[in-house]
Amino acid sequence: MRKNIIIVFSIVISSIRSFGQSGDFHMPNNIGDPEQFGVHIQRTMALLQNSTPEQQNTVRILFYGQSITEGDWWKIVRDDLVERFPNANLIIENLALGGYASQILVKTAETDLYPYQPDLLIFHVYGSHHAYENIIQRVRERTTSEILIQSDHYSADHDLNEERNNENLTPDNWTPWWNYVFLPEIAKRYDATLTAQRDLWRQYLIDNDLDPQELLTDNVHANDHGNFLMAELLKPHLLYRPELEVPRAKSPFDNEWIQTLNADKLITSDSDSISFRFKGNRVDLIAGPGGTDQIDIWINHRKPSQHPGLYGFTRTTPYPDSKWPLITLVESKAPLELETWTVTLHDISDDVSEFRFNLHGSKTGFDGSGHSNERFISNSERIIIDPENWNIKRSMQTFGGELQEGFEISWDVLPYFKDQVSVPASSNPAVENRITVVQGLSSGEHVITLTGHGISLLKAIRIYHPPLLNK
Repeated sequence: MRKNIIIVFSIVISSIRSFGQSGDFHMPNNIGDPEQFGVHIQRTMALLQNSTPEQQNTVRILFYGQSITEGDWWKIVRDDLVERFPNANLIIENLALGGYASQILVKTAETDLYPYQPDLLIFHVYGSHHAYENIIQRVRERTTSEILIQSDHYSADHDLNEERNNENLTPDNWTPWWNYVFLPEIAKRYDATLTAQRDLWRQYLIDNDLDPQELLTDNVHANDHGNFLMAELLKPHLLYRPELEVPRAKSPFDNEWIQTLNADKLITSDSDSISFRFKGNRVDLIAGPGGTDQIDIWINHRKPSQHPGLYGFTRTTPYPDSKWPLITLVESKAPLELETWTVTLHDISDDVSEFRFNLHGSKTGFDGSGHSNERFISNSERIIIDPENWNIKRSMQTFGGELQEGFEISWDVLPYFKDQVSVPASSNPAVENRITVVQGLSSGEHVITLTGHGISLLKAIRIYHPPLLNK
């Protein structure tokens, strides 16, 4: 058995080294422990590896975090995936927000992360460990995404001789504790893959007689050399490992998180409806490449639009010439309508620390006035804004400029549902023709009912059950 393991890992290492394009930079001598490569992201890797010209699996990958995640290394990783898996239908986005530590990112994740419903999340952020865990826990509660989390690289002010024995570390020695105690515990608790980036970055610096600053543009952000290294240390984890025999990889669409049901076996005797009970928070309909006729959807004997929890918000208007939303979190107490909301600022102080505002909804109309220092609940109770969620003063201090009287901040209400669908014909028969009809359902048992002539053309119905949905 040991000989077989060595042979397998030799193949793994050989294939990984072929990924790197060193250019002007030395390849790392140590890329990590092969036994840990991709251990918790094998569903994603199976979908990629098993894609063929005739069956091009759709894989959604989201990079999320702050400015480190915005660095060009993620593009190197993206391009590598596209090159290695040309038959996959890859959908890759980066929604990172530079300057947003975990205690702020935990708010914007409500609009960015969970609604995206990725197959794989690649995540790195600094900040509060409580907020960090909150984000990871919500990923497990609301999505079936696999998770790859990155430890920190070495910044200019980090000591290469720092304490690395987790038994000797406490939060008083924050950075080593974060990387050698907290992140490993989070990875273990939430079934996530953790890169050993920090140790490997340190080893690379030692092997090549480099100062940490030589891989940085400033005290923390990677230059071209640093982006190269960060990508090369992440790529090994994006590897298919069939010898691990992970159930989610063996059966990507039928496992403990995701269940795919044959539509033919669900159609009732009159061939005009499908109805069954399920536990999960998301439902996809899968049609043939020619699409379907009309299908009406009911959840718990009501139209999905009648479920208040199936609505969400977009990011708010960003500060001029930036990506920073001017309100980090908008909440609601009353059921929402599909409409656009607009806040109009007035009586703005010189340092924008205080201002007044009026709120209008495109359907609701005028819905109240407020002050930036006070918790605001609109007249309809559809909009709630806490004072700490205004991001105007910090944005102006960071980017400069000013906001004039009458400046408007807008956002939309999004539906995480469809009451009725006609699945369009696919432009590529090799790509599964699927459409999400509901996401964001609460925990517990639900009943879905589908009616209409279109159900005769359905191939399957897919149910998603996040591992911590009912916990």
